Amino acid sequence: MVEKYIEHFQTGDMDAHRDSQRHWVKDKGPVVESNIGWIETYIDPTNERGYFEGWVAVVDKPKSEKF
Repeated sequence: MVEKYIEHFQTGDMDAHRDSQRHWVKDKGPVVESNIGWIETYIDPTNERGYFEGWVAVVDKPKSEKF
């Protein structure tokens, strides 16, 4: 996933970003989870995507099992 992030940020290739998200979805059991991407997208006046952010979360596995 991180290698695809790097490729995307170096080249601007959206397929590399999509591939990073495919890797993220397949990782089913991380204790520390992160993502970078379009979390809330919209089209601004110049017809471009406007909101890109990253986040990190720590998974509480015992609590997750209860859910």
